[in-house]
Amino acid sequence: MSIVLFQRKKIIHSAKIKVQKLNPIIVGITGGDEKKSTKEFLHSILSQKFATLVTPQYVNTEIDIAQIVLHDLQLEHEIFIVEMEAHKKDEIQALCKITPPIIGVLTGSEQTAVELLEALPSSGAAIINKDDSLCTTIANKTSSLIQFYSIKDTAHIYASHIYIAPFEIQFQLHIKDQTANVRCALYGSQVIPSILAAATVAHHLGLSLSEIVAGIEKLQPLPAMMLMRQGKNHSVIIDDQHNTNVHNFIAAIEYLSVWKKRKIVITSGRIALEKAADSPHQFIGSCIGKNADMLIITAKDFAEPLQIAAKQAGLTENYIHVEHRPQRLIRRILSTVGENDVVLIEGRVHPKITRYLVTVTK
Repeated sequence: MSIVLFQRKKIIHSAKIKVQKLNPIIVGITGGDEKKSTKEFLHSILSQKFATLVTPQYVNTEIDIAQIVLHDLQLEHEIFIVEMEAHKKDEIQALCKITPPIIGVLTGSEQTAVELLEALPSSGAAIINKDDSLCTTIANKTSSLIQFYSIKDTAHIYASHIYIAPFEIQFQLHIKDQTANVRCALYGSQVIPSILAAATVAHHLGLSLSEIVAGIEKLQPLPAMMLMRQGKNHSVIIDDQHNTNVHNFIAAIEYLSVWKKRKIVITSGRIALEKAADSPHQFIGSCIGKNADMLIITAKDFAEPLQIAAKQAGLTENYIHVEHRPQRLIRRILSTVGENDVVLIEGRVHPKITRYLVTVTK
């Protein structure tokens, strides 16, 4: 056995022993991109009442979580929220051996998510996104209590009467037979499932409806998600460059509709996990055509399906531009951006474009 492998096993073993000794309530979260926002929202809401530790951003693998346990987990921590990432079979199972979850949260479709459900004790709870068909399909893989959340249907916790404004969201929160109106300074409908997932865990852990609502109303936008920025010539820039998720891309485009300004979408067109297929690009292009006044594509790879779908949805050819040269794009088109414009930057684009458009972070 190599020294590196020996040290790795030693760290993981020590982390397991420490978790057993301190015995916090462990909440494991897995699924799609929503697991990151769910983790942060849950930490914020629970911190009103509990001493809570959460795994930092991009810390979601076996050795990383073991290191967090050894360095940061303390006796005073009542709850430990663990984001669990899996790229292959048995990875979540390994994480659950280090940090055995009492509560498991499934936010979206990941084939390995079943390993989290299988690791839950019969006395635990599975918090599951009812709006995701894969999540509901594998729900029977646990003997623990199952609680669903939804923005489309009734569930243990669900949202209705959703209203999206430029700088806030409003909705009715339903918990069993209780209802409350909620307002918070977040952007776009894509954050609501994460709020509901966090609310479901909080309710299971004993927080009242009023405490949950108070926690939701204090939530702040996450740095990597739809960052609202002040732009060139008093324009509004929605910086969503960290997103690679089709669902969130669509939500960001639909969010443009709440603005009474010229709406511009800038995207490379590259979408993670679906680079070989035209269909998501056609769907996104159609959504852009219905909600935006201009489409700028900065890479040629998937320009054609985006262009075709956007035109079919009503966006004229004069307002669709394919330009991979940032200086030319700035000179010909972006130089006209001003206070009557809202610009959505979706997915990674050349840094020169961002630097030109953005002046100050809000």
